[in-house]
Amino acid sequence: MEPMIPATSPLPLPGPGGLFWTLLVVTFWFHFLSVQMLLGSLIITIAEVVTGKPREQFLEGLKRLPIIMAFVINLGIPPLLFLQLLYAQFFYTSSVIMGIPWIATVFLLIVCYGCLYLARYEKREGRIPVWLFISLVAGLTIAYFFTNNVTLMLHPDVWPEAYRTSPIGAHLYPDTGSVLFRWLWAIAPATTVVAVWLNKSRAWGWVTIALGGLGGFLFQQNLGTQADTAGTMFVIDYVLLAVFAILLVAVRSDRLFHRLAVAWVLIKLALMVAIRDTVRQHALSSYFKYEDLAVQTDLSVIVCFFLVCATGVYILIWMYRRGKEGLTL
Repeated sequence: MEPMIPATSPLPLPGPGGLFWTLLVVTFWFHFLSVQMLLGSLIITIAEVVTGKPREQFLEGLKRLPIIMAFVINLGIPPLLFLQLLYAQFFYTSSVIMGIPWIATVFLLIVCYGCLYLARYEKREGRIPVWLFISLVAGLTIAYFFTNNVTLMLHPDVWPEAYRTSPIGAHLYPDTGSVLFRWLWAIAPATTVVAVWLNKSRAWGWVTIALGGLGGFLFQQNLGTQADTAGTMFVIDYVLLAVFAILLVAVRSDRLFHRLAVAWVLIKLALMVAIRDTVRQHALSSYFKYEDLAVQTDLSVIVCFFLVCATGVYILIWMYRRGKEGLTL
């Protein structure tokens, strides 16, 4: 069926498309890092509570979780706006087609955030993992819906049939497998990111290797012709997993391992962001390129944006310092 793609907005960009693409990639990397920190912290804190770790150990994690959630939300807004700016006709259409689950992410976000505070101030220790588990399920579901949306926007050919079968918006991307594998690959680094950040057990790294390897391979296999464009990047991704496995086994010094693991995490997440962007650009190349958008440079808008951005960065640094002091927001 012939795809029906809405017309590009006639309003010109206030700056070069490459500038906003760069901002999209950079801001998404920070958001992606914060999401890994949230999901990984939830998983590890639940494990510590359930396995009977000292209260002081998991209490620090409970204090930290609401702060991390604030970072996730605040760092998620810029890349979402830049995505809408550059790919509006695709992202808005996919959002309408899956309108019900997309709107549900707002309520899931409230549940996810609220349960963190319920766990933080819960006096009955037995209920803490319950609140954390609900928060984790809500967070994973949000990630799954987001993965559905950014996958659906890449396939205008399925839009007409999807809308015909469910015009009220009760629809997800029809190829469940490709979304599931992409989602699994995307959340795989979570436990390693937090284990490296907080010097937790190295064993959490094997979770990333297992999920990342399986999810990445199946994700690549389901890309079809798109896999050819990002093929080299996937090979590098597999090599990174192998390198990390060697680090887990061979590096005895905790200090050296931590330094190498930090570098590994930063490179791994950057590569994953690059793979996502490459897949998106290749999938939409026959329909649209952001370089073709009209541009009417307005320096005042760009200057104001960077001033607001600098203010936001200052506030985030303030939040981080407050979090290190053990204070809650």
